Amino acid sequence: MILGDHFPSDVKLKTIKEKLQPGRVVYLFCEFTVPKPKDKYLLLCCIDPLPLFFVINSEVSDFIQERAHLLRCQARLDVASHDFLDHDSFIACHEAKSEFSVDDINKQLLSDMDRIKGMISNDVRDQVLAAVKACTVLPNREKVWILKALTTA
Repeated sequence: MILGDHFPSDVKLKTIKEKLQPGRVVYLFCEFTVPKPKDKYLLLCCIDPLPLFFVINSEVSDFIQERAHLLRCQARLDVASHDFLDHDSFIACHEAKSEFSVDDINKQLLSDMDRIKGMISNDVRDQVLAAVKACTVLPNREKVWILKALTTA
């Protein structure tokens, strides 16, 4: 628990709104993870017209490694530039998750403000942008939203 958790909800919501910008990493409980739901680091790619996230994984799965068109959509998130990590990780830029509403996100962050992590470095942002541009499986409208949001963030 951090000091911000002790502030009134309206103050916390204002802080969340200020920090919840494209390029921010958050730690949220995810119902979509297999084999069971769990907390995951996620990269906020865009907030408008709807929140889209890329999942951050500890390693690139064998499935992805065996498929060149998906492997080129992975961006390395280095621990040296991101002190909220324990180890180097990988951003899966081939699939944007849209399962969270702004209310869902706010609810989780209000309960634990420490779930708001740091921003990705400019180098990682460049990797993510390149991965999104190269991606052949992301829907075009999501690519446009993500590229616009991460370029202007």
